Amino acid sequence: MGSLAFFHCFLLLLLPILRSPARRVVARASPPLVVNEVYYDHPGADDGYEFIEIINPTASAVGLDGVSIEFHNGSGVGWELRWSGGAGDSVAAGGLFLVGGALVAPAPAAIVALALQNGPDAVRLAHDGETLDLVGYGGLEDADYVETRSAPATGAGRSLGRIPDGADSDDNGADFAVEVPSPGRRNVPIHDAALVPGATTRVRDVRARAGTERLRLTLRNAGLAEIPAGAVAVTIDDSTEAGTRRAAEAASPSALAPGGALDLDFDVFLSYGYHWLTATARYAGDERVADDTVALVRRVGPLELLVSEVLAAARDGCPQFVEIHNAGTLPRALRGFSMRDRTHAAALVTSDSIRVEPGAFVALTPDVGALRRCFPRAAPERLVAFAGAWPSLNRSGGAVADSVILLDAFGLQVDAVAYPSLDPGDERSLERVDLFWPGAGGVWVASRDPGGGTPGAGPAHAVTRPVAPGELRVSPNPFAPEAGQALEIALAAPGEVGRAVVDIYDVRGRLVAGLGAAEAFPAVFLWDGAAAPPGIYVVACRWYDARGAAVGVEKVVVGRAGTP
Repeated sequence: MGSLAFFHCFLLLLLPILRSPARRVVARASPPLVVNEVYYDHPGADDGYEFIEIINPTASAVGLDGVSIEFHNGSGVGWELRWSGGAGDSVAAGGLFLVGGALVAPAPAAIVALALQNGPDAVRLAHDGETLDLVGYGGLEDADYVETRSAPATGAGRSLGRIPDGADSDDNGADFAVEVPSPGRRNVPIHDAALVPGATTRVRDVRARAGTERLRLTLRNAGLAEIPAGAVAVTIDDSTEAGTRRAAEAASPSALAPGGALDLDFDVFLSYGYHWLTATARYAGDERVADDTVALVRRVGPLELLVSEVLAAARDGCPQFVEIHNAGTLPRALRGFSMRDRTHAAALVTSDSIRVEPGAFVALTPDVGALRRCFPRAAPERLVAFAGAWPSLNRSGGAVADSVILLDAFGLQVDAVAYPSLDPGDERSLERVDLFWPGAGGVWVASRDPGGGTPGAGPAHAVTRPVAPGELRVSPNPFAPEAGQALEIALAAPGEVGRAVVDIYDVRGRLVAGLGAAEAFPAVFLWDGAAAPPGIYVVACRWYDARGAAVGVEKVVVGRAGTP
């Protein structure tokens, strides 16, 4: 072969290499560095927030003199220089070097406007013009700018992180994942103790009475190195209106392997009122302090705000309303409270400083003006304009039409009741009878008011005082159905009772009405007496234990009055 022909063949072999910047051509002296993380799409304006992180996966420090970062616009060709390392720049063994904008936190080692784009694009790490690493992202398909497959698009506020740090298979699609940005920190930490609520611990909860709660927290080793026994100190601080105190503390009792988890139990006494509990895991050298804290909220004791009346089947031109009753002895502010129905998200009740005085009633409605026109006797000062999107209160749906759930300003449940369906065409409100705390919740009667409801005035029939265990109380006695009265029957079970059945008999022992059964106490029943003639009747309450065995009966004689 002649020299000219030989040179021609050699040139044909060399051209693909010269024309392909993606092909890795690394001189022996080139540093073994790779791109570890890329952040190119910040919510809003990107300027000042973009960054590229370089990692040195070796056991020796590496200088960055002659190292550069270049950008490729996927709609064009070639590379654009974005940063060059100087003689004083270096990366420690196993360390990271951050290049980015002035608004990146922590501050980059080299501050520069990278002017990256959202893809499909690429970045290249080079040394004296030789490619060290190449990352194509966002669906870039040009083989000259991608290692095997493109890394995915991130979406605003997320970064591309190499998983695990420093590992390079020459496949961008396999090496990079969409991550929470971690500038200057490893994508997978070596030392990281994470704290989360245990399986039995609610983040938000309500306790009926003061006492000790067992809080379970789960300590996880989210790093690559084992956590030695006793290396993590876990504390729980309890903040109340009276101040903050250290409620509990303990050290991790055993070593924790990478990926392992350990449950820790703490007994914390909670007094009446609100408690903001902060659990913290302290571990020397922890690289992810953001996952070291668990915040819990507790309310101990009731607020005693109860749903007292619901108008779901409003007539044409009239808005729905939900009436709230303060069954306690202290005024309660509604600011920040929310309300929802059975299936939808909670919406703000009011942001105003509205208080419900003890024993008072207020009606929440989406349209105060329309409610006043439909119920002209309603007191204007007791009508509250609902601030958020009014919940979709169902008019019907079987035995239970819908539910109303009232939440306090911290999202903790205050009251939750299910109300029944009315017959089609019945446009009256439903009034709640059991207006005390704690009650079984949800004894309802259709309003007998001529206007079809009493927003802000309270139900005509209401039991506002709970009964003592084993007590059976009736009121009024005698009662007059023709005058709009109903017999209210309140009962509370003795300690061994699990179920109560209430029936009405005449003086000859014949069953007149079966009012039903209760398994939650105190409980309330209502007898309208409409189908019974005037006379003397017996209210009989039969008690049963948890196995269904009869344990006793309580009887009260009542009078059903005639037409006045």
